[in-house]
Amino acid sequence: MSGKKNWQAGQAFYFLHCACWGHSPQSPRMQSERCGCEVKRAEEASAMNIDLCRMRYLMKRLPMAAFNVEKAMSRATKSTRAISATPGGGGKGGSQVEDAAMHYMQAKEALETIQQELEQHRRALAPALQSLEDALGRQVMRMRYMEGRSVREIAYCLSYSEQHVFRVLKRQEAITQKLTKKES
Repeated sequence: MSGKKNWQAGQAFYFLHCACWGHSPQSPRMQSERCGCEVKRAEEASAMNIDLCRMRYLMKRLPMAAFNVEKAMSRATKSTRAISATPGGGGKGGSQVEDAAMHYMQAKEALETIQQELEQHRRALAPALQSLEDALGRQVMRMRYMEGRSVREIAYCLSYSEQHVFRVLKRQEAITQKLTKKES
């Protein structure tokens, strides 16, 4: 019985899709043939190479990279204060200041690299998000990948369960991957 309901829901969605885009719906017997909208959107999105897994990885690393910059800055200011407070400039302390400054510069460079790569992925993802038909899925994907929110935060903001948000997110990720998959 559930298979018949799913098929009917798919048929209703397909007819609504065609009506929304101004196409004449095909007969139910020709379900395997589509009107071409999905193909056109896939061709437009195939030029983009979106790696959602890499985006999740970068979003996880971003807070720690920002913390490392703050920690390195704190360490650099403490070492500078300690050396300048000693009589005669501190003697051997010059290398400690240089090490602290170098650590700060490396941490800041790592943070900027993560931010730039994440911004490139977000720019590539934006057109694909606009082509998603499901409003809830589009909003969940935007909150997750464009704003960097967690599934728990999204569920709280939208008043849905975490499990439902996770299902919607996975379904939309799969659709986005299909749209952006490069044709080999």
